[in-house]
Amino acid sequence: MNHLRRFKVLTLSTCFVLITACSHTPPSSTQEVIPKDVVKKEQVTPSNKFANLETAPNSKTTHSAEYKTFVKVNGNAIAKRASKSYHKGIQYKSYIESVAEKHDLPEEIYALAAIESDFNPKIRSSVNSATGMWQLMPALGRDMGLVVNKKVDERKDWKKSTEAALKHLGDSKERFQSEELAVLSYYSGVGKVNKAVAKNNSNDIWVLLQDKETFGKSEREFMYKYMAYAKEFKKLNTHYDRVVTK
Repeated sequence: MNHLRRFKVLTLSTCFVLITACSHTPPSSTQEVIPKDVVKKEQVTPSNKFANLETAPNSKTTHSAEYKTFVKVNGNAIAKRASKSYHKGIQYKSYIESVAEKHDLPEEIYALAAIESDFNPKIRSSVNSATGMWQLMPALGRDMGLVVNKKVDERKDWKKSTEAALKHLGDSKERFQSEELAVLSYYSGVGKVNKAVAKNNSNDIWVLLQDKETFGKSEREFMYKYMAYAKEFKKLNTHYDRVVTK
């Protein structure tokens, strides 16, 4: 009888062990165990990082608004002055356009001469020694091949100064790959724009104008004025060409 009881107890114990073992079956060898950090990374797709890019403010939007405000305040006065200056400089138009084309510049670049001198070939700045239609400084005039000394000043020769100024602007446009930066460098200096491009890692005019440590109010307003004049000159060119071809 004692033997029978021991046999039953042994049998029950063995069954219990087998049942417990079966209930803790390890994962199959084909099931991949993914670390928590990998799961987290997969949940954040690359596109999510830029989801709000279009709605986020950017330099162009910001400064376009500033430019629009400038035009809103000064637009009527600029339109009147631009129209008057355009017709004053009409005698120089075809020559300037031909030189501009040679240096891959838009025809309305001659709006810059309107801003600088109102197309006066003999004018001299009262603030510095800039002279002529394009208000070239003595050193830049010499660098561009003009004779500038006490006896002769070819900056007052409107054709030669046009060649010099537009070659300089063309070289700057090629350097910066931007017409606007060529104009900005004409006003502020090539070296200053070079440093700003390197500092901001950009040749976007709107990005650079936002760098207020480098460019001040006068430089921003000069560029806004040039943009407004160029826009007006482009309109006037269309009207002028239509009248001439009639």
